[in-house]
Amino acid sequence: MAAITNKPGNKFQLIMVSALRCKQLIDGAKPKADITARKWTTIAKEEVRRGLIKFAVLNDKEGEQPPE
Repeated sequence: MAAITNKPGNKFQLIMVSALRCKQLIDGAKPKADITARKWTTIAKEEVRRGLIKFAVLNDKEGEQPPE
């Protein structure tokens, strides 16, 4: 089951979501925040920290069947 959120629950989620957002920025996506930083990684991390990026957290429990 997926839970859509906009705040990372731990540092690992912050890094993973920031990395994916960084790839989007490099590919031409426009920043969602007015940040004076120039590095894509800094912009992406700050967007995630501010809750501007929504993402889904997937729970993969052993023995649970994926939805069809």
